[in-house]
Amino acid sequence: MSYTKGFFMIKPLDRTGTWRTYSIADGLAGMRVEHIAEDSEGCLWFATWDNGVSRFDGDEFQNFTKQDGLCSDRTFFVQKDSRDRLWICTANGVCWYDGADFHHLKDDGIDGQTVQCIYEDSEGRIWFGGTRTLGYYDGTAFHDMIPLYLQHYKQLPSPEWAKCWGITQDPQGHLWFGFNYLIRFDGESFHRYDEKDGFPQDGTAYVVDKDHTGKVWIGRFENRDELWCYADGTFQSVPVDLGGWLRKIQCDQEGRMWLSTTAGVLYQDGDGFSKFPLADGLSHPAVKAVFHDRDHQFWFATWDGVGLYDAHSISVFDLGKAFPDEPSEVSQIVQDRQGDIWVGCISPLLLGLANSLFRFDGEHFAYVGTEDGFDINNCFAIYEDHEGYLWFGGFNGLFRYDGQKLKKMKIAAGSGERSISAITQDAQGQFLFAHWGKGIYKARARLKKIGFLASPLKLIYQRDEAFQTIFVEKKKTLDRIGTVIVGRDGEIYFHLACPNFSVSEIALARWHPEDGLKFYGIEDGLIDHKVNDLLLDRAGNLWIATLSGLCRFDGHTFHTFTTEEGLPNNCIRCLFEDSQGHLWLGTDGGVVHYDGQHFQTINSPHIRPVSQILEDRDGNFWFGTILGSIIRYRQRQTLPIVRLLKVIADKVYENLEEAIVSATDQRVIFEYKGLSFSTHPRDMLYVYRLKGYDSDWQPATRKMRAHYRDLPPGDYTFQVRAIDRDLNYSEIVQTRLSVEMDPRISALTSIINSTDGVGKEFIGQSAALHAFQIQLRQVASTNLAVLFKGETGVGKGLAARVLHALSAK
Repeated sequence: MSYTKGFFMIKPLDRTGTWRTYSIADGLAGMRVEHIAEDSEGCLWFATWDNGVSRFDGDEFQNFTKQDGLCSDRTFFVQKDSRDRLWICTANGVCWYDGADFHHLKDDGIDGQTVQCIYEDSEGRIWFGGTRTLGYYDGTAFHDMIPLYLQHYKQLPSPEWAKCWGITQDPQGHLWFGFNYLIRFDGESFHRYDEKDGFPQDGTAYVVDKDHTGKVWIGRFENRDELWCYADGTFQSVPVDLGGWLRKIQCDQEGRMWLSTTAGVLYQDGDGFSKFPLADGLSHPAVKAVFHDRDHQFWFATWDGVGLYDAHSISVFDLGKAFPDEPSEVSQIVQDRQGDIWVGCISPLLLGLANSLFRFDGEHFAYVGTEDGFDINNCFAIYEDHEGYLWFGGFNGLFRYDGQKLKKMKIAAGSGERSISAITQDAQGQFLFAHWGKGIYKARARLKKIGFLASPLKLIYQRDEAFQTIFVEKKKTLDRIGTVIVGRDGEIYFHLACPNFSVSEIALARWHPEDGLKFYGIEDGLIDHKVNDLLLDRAGNLWIATLSGLCRFDGHTFHTFTTEEGLPNNCIRCLFEDSQGHLWLGTDGGVVHYDGQHFQTINSPHIRPVSQILEDRDGNFWFGTILGSIIRYRQRQTLPIVRLLKVIADKVYENLEEAIVSATDQRVIFEYKGLSFSTHPRDMLYVYRLKGYDSDWQPATRKMRAHYRDLPPGDYTFQVRAIDRDLNYSEIVQTRLSVEMDPRISALTSIINSTDGVGKEFIGQSAALHAFQIQLRQVASTNLAVLFKGETGVGKGLAARVLHALSAK
């Protein structure tokens, strides 16, 4: 049998993703995990070897054992069927879970048996394989297929301790079973493959599954190097070095095959296999199963908990590993017309930085130097001009890249050495350069550290063949000119980049050929004079990132956004507008995505304080951090899920299909929770409304409950949606509520409508109550202010309603 190159061409799996491990410390039922599946609500279930099953909603684990209704605490397999029943194989039979209770199969042939595998065929029959077990459940009864098997073969398919390690169905409808023999069932009879077919029986079981094309894959349990693929009546050998004993074969949502072994997990990679060893992030070498979730993450069942690998959304590149003695922060990220990504770095303490320019070619970041053999020394600016040339500004001056090499440039003849901090062009292609006179000082001479002298700042504007100075700061300062922006009407905005030790009071400046130079500060409405970045959006609004929050300037007024408006942190380091016109903020509390309505934070331990943001041509986002790392971030399109947990009204309702009723003077509380394996429920935003009462959706909140009180009688519908970190909105989930008049108030209304206005039957017959009724009638026609006093529950509210009803006002 031959192996055809290109036969298994599969999209490569990104190996720069991030890992996380879940254990009993997080609430997992047990550390020896056998299998993983997803239920109809989107929760993940984990079958453990010795402590039942766990259900995980992205936040909490809920554990179930024999005491909760399981057949046994030793579980092997968990699987959702087409009717949303969750089946669980155990060492003492099979049960299924309906969302509330476990139901056991008590039929002969499966009750009390050790069952390792479940499979639903194309007709909806649930097949089971295990020790001395082979059969299916048709929805009413279990059909034991061993008697039919024994009509052809004398020996049981799984005698003694032998197990079943896989069931699948091929495109012809034939079922394949991995017992100690490889077995195929054509719907009428069984066929057993043996040594003459190339599949000997030696006491170990076969492992089977199928790929996305219907080809059946076959391996041998506890075998290191034998793998086959079956299609069109032919077995094809697949060369592979498993490195450990094979445990399971599975196919993910992208058609990639996975091989779980005792020495890590292998996955289909192009025309071969690659391996995730223990060193990559797996918590244990023994991998029992793989699950590919709806968020494109991979979950690994191991014998030391559950490993989670995110290959899609977050990839981390640590530039600092190559130069550990030079701490740096990312100052610039730019993608050129060829698709390469350029990253500039600066020293956080304004010391000399030899390695400050990198280029990413699609796989790796590589250091870039100049043709003269010295670095740009702190890269403050990267700019691609209208002709496609790249310009770089740093302490060592101005450089241009023509696609082949870097060349040092001068701003103008006789301009001398200049350190460049900002570069841009106007609509006509005229350049603006922010610079200062070059000067250095040595700090810690024995460590050979180089830093910058405070020196005058200047912003110059190319006007045809000459340069015009539009700003100069002659007094020496440790600040530098930061972002420079040319507006649609020829105006130029810029700011001074202010380190924490800066004493400059100049925050934001605007220059126009006709109006000249104007400065804006706190007295004009700016929240802080320490500005980190500027952005002019497509609508003409100027956004200002400061150490105290975010400002939007419409040309007349500053509008401020802080943590009170939903920001995770008030220290805003950078700004970016994406291809959709959404605003992105790099903060000390993570990255914030703003769609014009909601500020949503991308909260991840891998995303540290962010100083630069870029969206590349493929829609990927790149975050540069103040610790010198680069994160590639891909947004997900998968919608989150939101669940209504319960409603508290006249009683606690957990079955929301039940008619929910409340009285007019009762508080109604709706509790809900989002579900996403990329966004924790507490990091989601929630919007809700009570149709029939609220005129619109209520402002987004992170609270997972909504309160209403004193609702008028009527029928209402409560609706809620969850919003994940990528601003994906869940489907609307809703429940109905009926509010009825309090029976006490109904009785009171009847009395009010009686002939004398108060009535002779005011919820009682006592003389004191009758005297009180007379007093109410007497004061109702006056202008007196009435104060009702007394303990809670004595009827103050009822009396007030009577008085109001009797009053002419």
